[in-house]
This record gives sequence, C-alpha cells and structure tokens, in this order.
Amino acid sequence: MVKFENLWLFERSEFQRFSNFIIAQCLVEIRAKPQVFNNMIIYNEKYNWSGKRKNSFRPITWWPGSYWLTIIDTSKGRPGVYSIKPVIVLLSDTGEGYSAKNYFQDLAKGVCRDFNLNIPKALWIEYHSPEPANMEVAMFKPLTKIGKETIYSIKWRPPMPNEIKELKDSLGKTANLLHL
Repeated sequence: MVKFENLWLFERSEFQRFSNFIIAQCLVEIRAKPQVFNNMIIYNEKYNWSGKRKNSFRPITWWPGSYWLTIIDTSKGRPGVYSIKPVIVLLSDTGEGYSAKNYFQDLAKGVCRDFNLNIPKALWIEYHSPEPANMEVAMFKPLTKIGKETIYSIKWRPPMPNEIKELKDSLGKTANLLHL
C-alpha cells in the first residue's frame, strides 16, 4: 500500500495502478475547482487612454482619462453552459482625467478593441459604489453602420435581480479584488 495525501492506495496490478492514477487526478481537479474564479477575471486594473489617436482609431475622448475596469468571462467558470452575454464588464470612473460617461460608446469600442470583445455579447455595468442601487446597465442598440463601424444608441437602466445574482456568483470569493 502507498499513501497519497490522506488516502491509502493499493499497487498490486496494472488495473489498480491505473485506478490509483484516476483517483489522484480527480483529487487534483477537485482541489483546483475553488480557483476557477481567478481564471474568470480577464482584467482588473485601471484602464487609461491618452486622448490621442491610436493607429487609425479615434480616441475614447480627445482628453486623457481613466476608468477602473474589470472584465469577467462567466463561460470559463461553467464549461458547457452557454450564455447570451458571457462577458461582464464593470466600469467605474476613477475621477482622474476626463469622464467618458457621455462617450460611453467610444469607451466600449476601445475596450472591445483592446480585449477582443463584442459589444452585444457583454453586459456593461457602470458602478459608483458596490451597492446595486448605484449601478447602471448600458443597453446598446445598433442604429446604423458607417463603413465597418456600427453606431449605437445607449440607454441606461438599473440592473435586474438576475444580473446582480450572476455578478455575485461570478465574482465569488474574488469580490474584494474589485475597486468597489
């Protein structure tokens, strides 16, 4: 008999060695599950822009500014479960530089370009404090296309209870990593 962590395993035949290997692999996977939340957060830092043209793209605003930005990919936490909006983007104005509230479409396009996201496939939440009453969800409605660029109309609404639950479930133990 061989002791693996707190489990005694037998090593007599090939089948038993194979069974022991499977048991050990399962234990490793079970222990890795609580860390899945860390893999869901794609970005959790300050997102800055200079106010200058980058390549051929317009800047978010013509003045420098920054937002706290957290991007969560909920599909990584639940493989095999498909969501209409698998990405949650949390934004909060840092108060440094120019606010992008009136240029939110340009901010969303810049974030999507930098992180290879799709505007309609993300839930965009701007928050002013961690309380749901101080959060707003941006709803993007495509108006027209000019060349390859889509122009959106943005309406703001309070988050729905299922969105708040999804956010809490996705963040889990990592909620304290946010700049809320």
